[in-house]
Amino acid sequence: MPHQIDLDRKALTRHLTFSQGHRTCPGNGISR
Repeated sequence: MPHQIDLDRKALTRHLTFSQGHRTCPGNGISR
């Protein structure tokens, strides 16, 4: 978990999502 937010970082499209890709969050049903 990051300790700071950098909105000007170079890889803005590299992030984790709740329901897409192979890193699907197991709690995505609860968050909806």
